Amino acid sequence: MSKINYEYKSIFKDDIINFFKIKEAILSSTTLSEYSSVLKSFDLWCLNNNIKNNLLTFEIINDWIMDGCETKSHKVSVIRELAKNMNNYTTGNYIIPKKFYKNNINHIPYIFSDSEIVKFINYLSTIEKCRGFNYRKETFTLIFELLIFTGARKSEILDLKISDIDFEDNLIFINHGKNDIQRELPIDNSLSKKLKEYNDLIPYKDENDYFFCNIHRNAQVRKRVSNSCLSKIFRNGLDNINVAYKNKHEGPRIHDFRYTFIVKSIQKLVNENKNLNVYLPILSKYVGHTTFKDTLYYFKPKEVIFSKDNYKHNTLVPNLSEEEFYEE
Repeated sequence: MSKINYEYKSIFKDDIINFFKIKEAILSSTTLSEYSSVLKSFDLWCLNNNIKNNLLTFEIINDWIMDGCETKSHKVSVIRELAKNMNNYTTGNYIIPKKFYKNNINHIPYIFSDSEIVKFINYLSTIEKCRGFNYRKETFTLIFELLIFTGARKSEILDLKISDIDFEDNLIFINHGKNDIQRELPIDNSLSKKLKEYNDLIPYKDENDYFFCNIHRNAQVRKRVSNSCLSKIFRNGLDNINVAYKNKHEGPRIHDFRYTFIVKSIQKLVNENKNLNVYLPILSKYVGHTTFKDTLYYFKPKEVIFSKDNYKHNTLVPNLSEEEFYEE
């Protein structure tokens, strides 16, 4: 677990330290590290701008969020939580709405075809060994298969600990999902078998080790697989299956495997004439959404790019709306 290794000095230093200690007990080390980075940025900004007001006003929050190149959504998320915590022992701290700042860049999801998925998985079997990273092929193959076949978020898979997997009941426990939502992720026998074989292969120390870790040759350094390593494998895979990568905003992105899973799951329900009032909430819970409306957000046929192989299916899917799910 990350510790406070920066000395906060701004007018909000006591508030930040108190808030950080609360989060320290409930957040994963990765999420806590992100919080620490944002809070440090805020503290330094307050010092540099000589902030003397000990209340979080809209002006202070807005000026800080608009300054710098960090992602606005990350800043909003953390400063909202800080303000809520401060309001527990004082009043007047402004809680900024979650979606107050809209991203100026609209990501257009890429929906992978079945054949592209197969080609990508075949590519993973060709990953070469890397000096200093034992079990490289086995690690990245299983990570991407989980992303593809469960629709889980990248951070949820990378943050898995050994203790989060129940091999007997074929369950993965997501303990630090988005918004700290916990859930059980049922998996099929085939995927469970692969997880068990991988578990038997890796020389773990204890159940608190990351399930997917970069084990160096001396087996003493066990680091969580990094986002940069995963992105590099992904980009190489796109080249291998002849899917053009445009840029970090237009993708395709690793997150598009989640889009593909959700879109195709809804598409399958529609094609099988399933009652969406019944099945959509189940799918929403499986992928870690708070409501089915969050799941519907992923399914906007006019705003996604279907690969050439499955573009013809685009017209078979109705443009679903929230109103449909309020009808008796």
